[in-house]
Amino acid sequence: MVHFTSTNEHSVDTQTKAKGGEHAEPNSDEDDAIFMPFQYEGDGRRREAKLHKMKAMVAKDEIVIERMIHEYQDSNHRVRTLENELELLRSLKISKKELQSKRNKLTAQLSRDRQKLEMSFLKAMCINYLRLMRRLDTRLAD
Repeated sequence: MVHFTSTNEHSVDTQTKAKGGEHAEPNSDEDDAIFMPFQYEGDGRRREAKLHKMKAMVAKDEIVIERMIHEYQDSNHRVRTLENELELLRSLKISKKELQSKRNKLTAQLSRDRQKLEMSFLKAMCINYLRLMRRLDTRLAD
């Protein structure tokens, strides 16, 4: 069998793993994964790149955590205020250059605030998991 390297060289393995094919392991984490399409980001010259899309496995827990982070960020008053200010910029009658300057400042601040909130959220989750692991270790040691 001739093996061609293409943009979706791993998608066949991924699909057989998901279907319980020859590569599937018992008690693996693959049952806890979903498939997400991977967009090819080339220049479009290769015909097979247009025809095929690779599938990547992503853990469901990762998606759940992302949603939790976004909900936490969106519940923050400062983030909501900055997003409202960005929306209000659309209705202002100012020059294009001034509009772009204000928009850039607001989006930069919003990005920094969201990143700080994400880090604090993840730090809190890590601390909680460490405490839980310590409790489980002490119970198992008894």
